[in-house]
Amino acid sequence: MTKTRAFLGLTAGLLLSCAAVADPWAPPGDMILRHDVQMLADAGIIRSPVNTWPLTWATLDADVSEATSSQVNDLSQPQRAALERLRARIRANKSLSGLQPNAELGARTDNFWLRTFEDTPREKSNIRAGASWMGDRFAVRVQSSYVSSPEPDDQNWRWDGSYAAVSLGNQILSAGAIDRWWGPSWDNTLIYSSVPHAIGGFGLERNVAKAFETK
Repeated sequence: MTKTRAFLGLTAGLLLSCAAVADPWAPPGDMILRHDVQMLADAGIIRSPVNTWPLTWATLDADVSEATSSQVNDLSQPQRAALERLRARIRANKSLSGLQPNAELGARTDNFWLRTFEDTPREKSNIRAGASWMGDRFAVRVQSSYVSSPEPDDQNWRWDGSYAAVSLGNQILSAGAIDRWWGPSWDNTLIYSSVPHAIGGFGLERNVAKAFETK
């Protein structure tokens, strides 16, 4: 049995969520998006680091926009398809305005303890609802989850995914509980992964991952 078939046989989920929400980042959990980003990074279209998620949409937009016609012409058909999908995702994110609600109902039928890059339920069942808003400089998301049989903290109610962020020049200052994934692995990472639920904290990162002008 292949890994995909085994996973489908062990895990069941029902998603009632928006296809896109207003966020400055592309968070871990979207396998198709990561596949497209990695393929374009291997092709030289995306030149920014892609092993530290979430990735800012501004970084992806900058790299894709700077791709030359000759670079695009040299792409294979699968690589061009990945480029078009990524461009569509970037356009969709730019078009979002106002309050964006989201909701999700998830369930798991197995005892699978190792969570991969994919956004799968951590507990037996969970209900999640929230809303996000993004302006020119500020972005906010308020999200609450109720989980059954919580491990290891015994907290049924969680605020994972909630944050407040402000853009200061080319820097994003944020505070909240955001899922992160550091490293090239797709199954797990010993550096920092989304296997445990998000840890609250502060963050400072570049909006566009471009090189400094001074040495």
